[in-house]
Amino acid sequence: MKRQGANLSKSRVERWIIPVLSFVVVILIFAVGYVLGRTGFSAAFENGEFSYTFSGRLYPEEKELNFDLFWDVWNKLEDTYVEKSIDESDMFDGAIKGMVSSLNDPATRFFSSEETSQYEQERAGKFEGIGIEMGYLDGQVIVRRVFDDSPAKVSGVQVGDTIIGVDSEDVTSMSISEIAEKIRGESGTQVTIAVLRSTYPSSTSQEEKEIQITRGEVYYESIIWEMTDDDIALVTVRRFTENNFFDFALLWDNVVNEISEEDPSGLIIDIRGNGGGYLDGAPYLAGEFLDKGEVVLYVQDREKNLDAKAVSRDGKFKKIPVVILVDSGTASSAEIFAGALQYYKRATIIGERTYGKGTAQDVIKPSTWGGASIHITTQKWLLPDKRWINEDDPITPDIEVEVTIEQFKRGEDPQLERAIEEVVNMIGS
Repeated sequence: MKRQGANLSKSRVERWIIPVLSFVVVILIFAVGYVLGRTGFSAAFENGEFSYTFSGRLYPEEKELNFDLFWDVWNKLEDTYVEKSIDESDMFDGAIKGMVSSLNDPATRFFSSEETSQYEQERAGKFEGIGIEMGYLDGQVIVRRVFDDSPAKVSGVQVGDTIIGVDSEDVTSMSISEIAEKIRGESGTQVTIAVLRSTYPSSTSQEEKEIQITRGEVYYESIIWEMTDDDIALVTVRRFTENNFFDFALLWDNVVNEISEEDPSGLIIDIRGNGGGYLDGAPYLAGEFLDKGEVVLYVQDREKNLDAKAVSRDGKFKKIPVVILVDSGTASSAEIFAGALQYYKRATIIGERTYGKGTAQDVIKPSTWGGASIHITTQKWLLPDKRWINEDDPITPDIEVEVTIEQFKRGEDPQLERAIEEVVNMIGS
């Protein structure tokens, strides 16, 4: 009887141990698969040999920070905020934006997938919006240009309008880039902007107007030009970008060839409101006016190493009198271009102090980010004298000429008038 009882007990153990072991094996397989997946495990079997690699890590690098506060705040917002429908993806993007903004570098920014798409379109000169160019004047954001056949033109937006609201939101304390993000949007959608406009005939009194605009596709060329009555070529370079650098350089070359056929007595280059663009744009344009081999800028990395960018070609405007117009919206590679010609005394700079952005950003857009990107400042740009352009030390014009809001709204341009006068004097001397 004892032998039979022992056999029954052993039978019960055998019945239970197989399912338990099977369950344990399944859990182990799942855990190993999870770890391998998180660490980026990959394997291959080729030519009779087995190979494998790991990339990434299971957990973030150890930080001396406690993230309990972050998740506590996150949960409090979800549990108690007055609007129950909180978009978690917006909260996530906002958290990342806050982390990036803590560097206090306005050029280092995180872009959501939608913002990244808008940025890429605008860089190519093609975007969905209303078709205006904004600028600063007396600390206010005004409309500097209204593009032909644009939604803004059709809806009655005027040059000189001061933008004070977008879709009932006060934007008077916002930057141009922040206002632009609110105005842009998908073609066919509507946006309402509030503006202050001078009343006729008085330019000192203003009235507020709300303008409803249906967004559309907008395109504008990087470079345009015309001849003035004084036999001076006026070239407006709106940005140092096109679809790619080759297209930008080709556009510039075509403009130079067209101007050369007119054989002008002088040249005015208007880069007011030009926020820059390609790094190579500055030495390429400067090469039209400077001698081959002259340094246009130095690129400084985080280790303080310097890389000289010099003129590498023979340009067509080595002797012609040149004036460059700048203002507080002139930035980045546009500032380098103006600063280099000023350093070599090849051009007279007229206008207002520039923005002060002598930095370059790397755009990082991994495929795993779903279209989002981050722009990280990785370089400083220095003038030929190795001076770094920044907000405290921008380009100071040789001849400072301010434009008042009243002058601008009357269609007057004292900076351009002074530039024409200066070129005429150069020609006559």
